[in-house]
Amino acid sequence: MIEARFGPGSPCRDRAVAALALVLGACGGTPAPADFGWFERLGAVDPAVASVVLPTGWSAGATVPRAETTPRAGDALLYLARLDDGSALVRLVAVTVLAPALAREVAQVAVEVFDEHGHSLGSSEHALPIVHLANGLHSAAVELHAGTARLEPEELSPVVAGVRSLQALLELIEDAPLLSPLLWRVVEKPSLWSVITHLGVERSITLGAAVEAAAPLPHAPAPALRTPVLLALNGATALRCSIVSVPPRAPYSAGAGIVALVAERPDASRARFELRVLAARSVLPRGQREP
Repeated sequence: MIEARFGPGSPCRDRAVAALALVLGACGGTPAPADFGWFERLGAVDPAVASVVLPTGWSAGATVPRAETTPRAGDALLYLARLDDGSALVRLVAVTVLAPALAREVAQVAVEVFDEHGHSLGSSEHALPIVHLANGLHSAAVELHAGTARLEPEELSPVVAGVRSLQALLELIEDAPLLSPLLWRVVEKPSLWSVITHLGVERSITLGAAVEAAAPLPHAPAPALRTPVLLALNGATALRCSIVSVPPRAPYSAGAGIVALVAERPDASRARFELRVLAARSVLPRGQREP
């Protein structure tokens, strides 16, 4: 089990993640064991695809991934987002790398949200550290699947890299104005008293042992692994997640190698938010040729 904590007393939204504190049971103390009994029941994302019209220029399927993990302009993923909290809301989400990333530390990424008929509802742009996109959550999933997870030395730890990549993707969802409300509708929010006593909101992420998963698309990098993730706010479980990742070979690095996510509220309602990749492509800018 791996736990990452970041709270109100630290710059948790700093892209450098300087305040991220990681705890592994075998290294300097034993955190309270997390209950992952829900993981098998929650399962992977529902394989059934809602009846949707893809946005103009998109078709289901994927291009053959490149060998490198560094994203470049034109790399894009199309996700299906579904909210099941009594509303059965369906959205399509296109994540596209805009700016050339090879000579920069930060990639400019556009997030455009469409309704189920393929009509654009709006878009936003975000700056994401290239290292987090290129490392992906999969580096942590591989270690957690093999039972070899280690945190030291931190600068070489695949688990640290994976947790930081996951944090970057969660921050992307949180920062996207048309996506954030969907995810937050299934989060068990802390009480006002909890916020007062903690002087804000302390967040922690706990990862459990990963298992093998089905490939999300033809030609997707292998292996695909599914990892249980618990998000806690002020010490109380706020969200249960099942996340499927693949090696972040481009264009999958546009989403840090995350190809499916199921998030469930940990109460009797079991409201859930699902995200799954429908298509992956690399579109070179006009006049540019494949190297």
